[in-house]
Amino acid sequence: MRKVALALAVILTSPTPVLAHSWYAQECCSGKDCQELPDGSVTEERYGYSVLSNQNYQTYFIPYGDKVIRYSKDIKYHLCQARTTFVVLCFYVPTPGVYYEPKSIRPLIWRTRFHHHASQSYF
Repeated sequence: MRKVALALAVILTSPTPVLAHSWYAQECCSGKDCQELPDGSVTEERYGYSVLSNQNYQTYFIPYGDKVIRYSKDIKYHLCQARTTFVVLCFYVPTPGVYYEPKSIRPLIWRTRFHHHASQSYF
């Protein structure tokens, strides 16, 4: 019983790819090749992204407009690499201009921005 508990603890605490994101494209990920990158792993530079992989701890440069760049469904960066060769398959970036707000304030923002009558003034 003790060995089972130890094995379970090792499995749960080991760094594994994010499996909960079902929105990864099949050509990018076989359910095991993509990982959410920790904060500070990506730097936006003049001509592209500088990305530190947390699989092999190498830095990759991915130019803006590269075919591996996709938009993520959250506000995080994600990197998909082949497990044996570490080739970058896809790089997910946050959608530009998208602001994710808590659902609780969404109706308030809707009312204040869009329910404006001609007789009202913003000033």
